[in-house]
Amino acid sequence: MKTTNSQKGFAQLPTKMIYSKAFNSLSGKGHILIGYILNQLRYQKTKGNRSRSYGCLNSNSLLIPYRVLKKEPFKMANSTITKSIDELLAKGFVKIVEQGVREKGHVSVYGLSEKYLQWQPGDAPVSVRRPYAKRGFCSQAKKEV
Repeated sequence: MKTTNSQKGFAQLPTKMIYSKAFNSLSGKGHILIGYILNQLRYQKTKGNRSRSYGCLNSNSLLIPYRVLKKEPFKMANSTITKSIDELLAKGFVKIVEQGVREKGHVSVYGLSEKYLQWQPGDAPVSVRRPYAKRGFCSQAKKEV
């Protein structure tokens, strides 16, 4: 298998994340997806600082492409990817920066969140995706009350 640039590096998994109740309650595919997301982060050394401190460049502009997760080595189904994203949203690992639509070319943009630190088993979901509105002649969109 040919390695890509994202497979050559490593993902930093914060210690506070490892010991959180939210992380330990994730499903197997949820662990895979959060690992994939953390691997997509890009860091840059901060200027004017002699110590080794780095700032994240893309923590609020993360994409989760289904086409990549459906292939090797992940082999996830569309429904599994959707459920895993919903689980990460519900437990506070990620937030929606921009909601995508069904039209091709407009994807959802996600950002990292630390609300998972406050999450407890039995809590209401921290965040959820709004459902896609059904458009056209197929059916009428439900009006919110």
